[in-house]
Amino acid sequence: MGIRILFYLLVLSLTLLLSCKPGQNADQATASNKAPEPLKTVEQTVEANKEEIFVEPDNTETHFNLGNSLSSEGRHTEAIDAYKEAINIKPDHAEAYYNLGSAYSKSGMHKEAIDAYKKATSLIESDYTETHYNLGLTYLKLDDEASALKEYKLLKTLDPESAAKLYIAATEKALSDKDNRFLVQVGAYKNANYAKVSLEKLKSHYPNAFIEDEKGFHNVRIAGITSKKEARDIMRDINKKLRTQPFMLNHVHPVD
Repeated sequence: MGIRILFYLLVLSLTLLLSCKPGQNADQATASNKAPEPLKTVEQTVEANKEEIFVEPDNTETHFNLGNSLSSEGRHTEAIDAYKEAINIKPDHAEAYYNLGSAYSKSGMHKEAIDAYKKATSLIESDYTETHYNLGLTYLKLDDEASALKEYKLLKTLDPESAAKLYIAATEKALSDKDNRFLVQVGAYKNANYAKVSLEKLKSHYPNAFIEDEKGFHNVRIAGITSKKEARDIMRDINKKLRTQPFMLNHVHPVD
């Protein structure tokens, strides 16, 4: 009986030693063979955040982390309250203001989002390009093209890639909005490079200029025009600035 037990112990020891990685002892090998703990669900993380707040109600980061957890689950209204609480404790928490702006925007509260984004930019020492980009998008949602254009111009110096994304978003919005019934054509070029040069000149003044290829020509046009009067005003302005003779087109929207 004793010999049998000794044999089993010897086999077990050899098994553990063979499973060891170089430099491990048997205890470490046993620990490494344990199954990893399952990852927490978002809801579990939310509950853990709330428990931390109960223990440390004046800890800024626990409220901030709760806001992030709620936001990732699409519970933006609750996330807004959590970010506000973090800001109440630490009024200069720039990232909380930024995330608050994002939660407001996702809740359709665009004016509040703009205020939060602006506060975030005022608290960050270096220019935070993502905040300016989101500000531009939010201005577009409010049909404030002039303010969106300012953000675009600022982004051109900070982050040209983000500026290009914002410009595309502005143009797509103008082209898809069925209230915009007219286009202004500034020029038609056989040479694509000439069309690009013309477009770049317009971009500083009109956030909805674009190039549309048609019948072998690269047409430089401006979208986002709701009335003939607005179109005529734009044509006069372009004629004065660029010394060209633009003309008006009807904007035909695709049938749904």
